[in-house]
Amino acid sequence: MRIATICVAFAFGPASAGALAQGGSDAMEKLRACSLLAPAERLECLDKLSRDIAKFNEPPFVVVKNEHRDNQPDWRELLEFVKAEGKKDANVQRYKGLGEMNPEQLWETTMDPQSRRLLKVQIEDGIAADEIFTKLMGDDVEPRRLFIEQNALVARLDV
Repeated sequence: MRIATICVAFAFGPASAGALAQGGSDAMEKLRACSLLAPAERLECLDKLSRDIAKFNEPPFVVVKNEHRDNQPDWRELLEFVKAEGKKDANVQRYKGLGEMNPEQLWETTMDPQSRRLLKVQIEDGIAADEIFTKLMGDDVEPRRLFIEQNALVARLDV
């Protein structure tokens, strides 16, 4: 349901995604049926589904998890609640290098042949790679500072 909710949010906005979740299994079944249609008919079907579940788009929202119910007064509170729930029991650790991990973590994340993925990296322009490496890892601070200033707003970070 999470992926379906995200898809509806993408197509029709976050209000429709929340409504899909409130609409229950009937709405989910209609969404599955829509997904089997040809593209033109699929859009029509999704548009109708969006209108059908619009009644659930108005606050307050009730989040049900197992038998527990939480009332959220508006979209902002709902979003904060969902983000907090998603972070529960999550443990994110960052390392500068593999040597900082203990042996169990190293096995689990890197060495276990059942779960690791090996990628072959090819350097097509060795000179350009050496230049950027020297700029970012070298002793001269000024080129590194300029690089960061020029690229900070376009960098893709996972923080």
